[in-house]
Amino acid sequence: MTDRLYTLAEVQKLLGIGKTRMYELINNGEIGTVDVSSGKPKQPRRVGDTGPRPSRRITAADLNAYIKRNKVPAP
Repeated sequence: MTDRLYTLAEVQKLLGIGKTRMYELINNGEIGTVDVSSGKPKQPRRVGDTGPRPSRRITAADLNAYIKRNKVPAP
């Protein structure tokens, strides 16, 4: 059985966070991503640079692990 892959927008909506916070989580290694781009692996590029960007997805297992690590008990 394969793990479900979520787009970054789907995860943002599920977690109730914005794009900036989403990329902070990814860049800090708090949530892992999978590159699903076709062809050879693409290198990250700066905003404004031309060229293909990697297409990233987040597995359900990575998302669930992040939620479990950051769960806050109700008062």
